[in-house]
Amino acid sequence: MATDKFDDEAFLSIDRQQQKVLDYNDDLVNCAFISWDDFDLWNAWLRVFGLGTFLEEFHLMNGMSDYTHTGDPSCLVGTTQNPVFCDFEDPDYAVFFRDSVEVAEAYEASRLTSGDAAKRIFEMANEYAFPVPIRKDALVRAHWMKEEDQLTERDLGFVRRGFRWALTTPLTRDVVLSSATFFRWCARRPDPHLGVDSDSHTRDLKMPQRWGRREERRPSLASRA
Repeated sequence: MATDKFDDEAFLSIDRQQQKVLDYNDDLVNCAFISWDDFDLWNAWLRVFGLGTFLEEFHLMNGMSDYTHTGDPSCLVGTTQNPVFCDFEDPDYAVFFRDSVEVAEAYEASRLTSGDAAKRIFEMANEYAFPVPIRKDALVRAHWMKEEDQLTERDLGFVRRGFRWALTTPLTRDVVLSSATFFRWCARRPDPHLGVDSDSHTRDLKMPQRWGRREERRPSLASRA
């Protein structure tokens, strides 16, 4: 609007971004359809979606919190170079995503069994050294918790490790965030209906005050699934 230019060239950057998002979602949904042949493969593909969406949301939440505190508009610009769908995604997600698409398509072409494809995606997820950039100030800004709620750096370490475990194990299938799933992840406990114990060391994380009472009002991390 400021330049008063409305020719095609003025919208090339928007067109490129839109096409990138369309291409990403095309692969994401196509491989979801492929994976529905076998539950274990679908369970693995869910990690591919989660690792893109959850980490991107955390980076974006942090940027929005920084903008709220500083007023600097550069905080609202993602820094990831050559992303597969969003400038706020984890810098290494694009490689992981494309490799996972290749695995799913290899199953579709009968070059891999569904079991081998699922195993390979979980192996890649475990090899993917992604950080979980969750911060208390961003959670407060998003109204997931209040400033007076207790969440120390030690607690955040449990939280980050819990998210990493949940996104790389087949033992948690409920990826809709609530206080129950949140603290189960931090303790590395599988979904109760599976009737199995985790082979990881478990440790309880005390629930901050009011989190349980706000469970129903908390937005779902998987809201865009």
